[in-house]
Amino acid sequence: MLTGSERAVWYCLEGSAFAAIEITQLLCPERIYDKLAFLPALINFIILIYIYAVKRQPMPAGRDRLLLCGVALTAMADLFLCFIYSCGVGQWPMTVGFAIFSVCEILFGLWLGGRARWLIIRLATLAAMETALVLFNMATVPNCIAMVNLSQLAVNTAQAWATGLKNKNRAGRLFTAGITLFFGCDYSILLLNFLPYGTTGYYAVMELVMVFYVPCLVLLAHSARE
Repeated sequence: MLTGSERAVWYCLEGSAFAAIEITQLLCPERIYDKLAFLPALINFIILIYIYAVKRQPMPAGRDRLLLCGVALTAMADLFLCFIYSCGVGQWPMTVGFAIFSVCEILFGLWLGGRARWLIIRLATLAAMETALVLFNMATVPNCIAMVNLSQLAVNTAQAWATGLKNKNRAGRLFTAGITLFFGCDYSILLLNFLPYGTTGYYAVMELVMVFYVPCLVLLAHSARE
């Protein structure tokens, strides 16, 4: 377990990353902002390495490892989606980043488990979103993969609340809060695609992305350690 001072350092690092991202968003070119957006997930990943490799806290057992793997993979997803993509090397890092985030959500879904009806809901939600892409002539490879992520995130959030996960234990409460903020973050990003660039509404929603994302990472990391 982390000591109080170690947790304070973790929170300060995440807070400093958030502040740096907000400042660069206002003052610097977008490519710099995109690179710094990788920092919160990187810090989270380093903390997990510190907990399990340096402090040698026992790894979660059984299905709980799925949750830990999902949280850890967010750093790899952001590496491609934020950092590498902003280097101007083409569209492929975006596709890879969406694919890794999709794996994260699938792992969270496997951790949540549940009855067959939740599997049906997952498949139906995915089919509906992919169909919407086709109908609106937006069915590119990155978009189709992104819909896997968004559909499973929506169902994970709904399942966490519908099954009363927050009432079962501390890990359940932390996960429910974290996945809800994750939903807010990713659907804010989705909304940005439909708002005129440079408008007040666009920048207001853009602010919400990191407001949701940074605490989401911390809460999910905590839930994976419980």
